[in-house]
Amino acid sequence: TPAAVDDGAHRFSTVAVPITNDCSIELCFKATKGSGTGTEWYSGAGIVDSEVAGASNDFGVSLRSDGKVVAGVGGATDTSIVSSSGSYNNGAWHHVVFTRTLTSGALALYVDGAAAGSATGSTVSLTSSANINFGRIQTGGNYFSGTLDEVHVDGTALDPTTVATHFRPNDTPGPTGRPVAAGGPCGTGTRP
Repeated sequence: TPAAVDDGAHRFSTVAVPITNDCSIELCFKATKGSGTGTEWYSGAGIVDSEVAGASNDFGVSLRSDGKVVAGVGGATDTSIVSSSGSYNNGAWHHVVFTRTLTSGALALYVDGAAAGSATGSTVSLTSSANINFGRIQTGGNYFSGTLDEVHVDGTALDPTTVATHFRPNDTPGPTGRPVAAGGPCGTGTRP
């Protein structure tokens, strides 16, 4: 069953951070609203987040009220990518991948298999937080109201070809090889 993150009860999950350097955060979500229109990831509705207040070595992915996806990392300064397109708060499933390469600071955001933006961020290990929150900004606000599925956090930065192959619109298995709960870009199957 997919995780219905916020049904008005501000539900979220917390896990230990499995990454510090190179990474990919991959997930499917569907939502009809987001939060704010700021340009930093921690100003939106937290989808996957390790935010620590102030300048710190943290990271996250969020959804704005205009339907744009925002992803970024901290360091001496925060660097975020705002997706070039919006309207991802349309109630349909969307596939998101955010990658980071430590040595170059290269950041890339993909939505529904296509590049949605890039930037260069810090080259420090992302060690400020011991936890990742799914469904809110870790500092305790900006809850995500929607459904998450197929969340995968990995210690390698996926390349564009791999990202494109993980996005399989209307295919029975979801982008990471397992079925998902509803129709749309993340698959049409149901979880076993």
